[in-house]
Amino acid sequence: MSERAVVVEIHFNSIAFSDNIYSLEWIKYRMDITMRYTVPSLANQTDKRFSAFLYYMDGTEPLIREALQPYGPLPAHIQFIPISLRDEKVNEAIRDSQTAYVARIDSDNMFVKTYIERLRACKPNPATEVLVTRQGYLYDCATNRMATVTYKSPSFFTFIYRTEDYIAGNRYAVKTHNDAIKYKYELIGGRNFVVTIHGSNELLRFKVRASELIAQSKVEALLNQFR
Repeated sequence: MSERAVVVEIHFNSIAFSDNIYSLEWIKYRMDITMRYTVPSLANQTDKRFSAFLYYMDGTEPLIREALQPYGPLPAHIQFIPISLRDEKVNEAIRDSQTAYVARIDSDNMFVKTYIERLRACKPNPATEVLVTRQGYLYDCATNRMATVTYKSPSFFTFIYRTEDYIAGNRYAVKTHNDAIKYKYELIGGRNFVVTIHGSNELLRFKVRASELIAQSKVEALLNQFR
């Protein structure tokens, strides 16, 4: 039995925020973003001892399959699965461990390539319930601009469970990512994520101070640390 298992959860179109999630056009667009940024970020992790699940609404499976056709096979530890199989798949992935680290990321964002390695190496206080990483980067796909960002409670967090508790159905309840820091948390230092700005995440804007901007000559090298 291993000491800890790491799972990364991604809600591709499994949350009904709008009717767009049932549209083939939206799914193909989002798949392009996911395959350009999020999947390479996961596939190129320095430590590949984790399982990543991208969840989709069960009824959209034919659309997901069609949207996946232009792309090559995914690594075995990165899977698109229907949301109805979420518990089954996560339980299977963590079953032979003592502790489950359940991380989340959106389907258009990126982790630094050493993120899983860092999750496996960290030694949190026994009372800690969630690991939070507050510092990262903002990247505008259309203009190739990048800036540093710091969020109090971003959407990049990792809940820590005793495996037997998770399999028994215990969960930390969160309505939004802002709820993560309501639990006993520890911070992971460093700039560990990239939030991407693109056509379908219209709520995000590239509004930063001049001091936060990254020199254009450094953008590509920085992105290579994440994908």
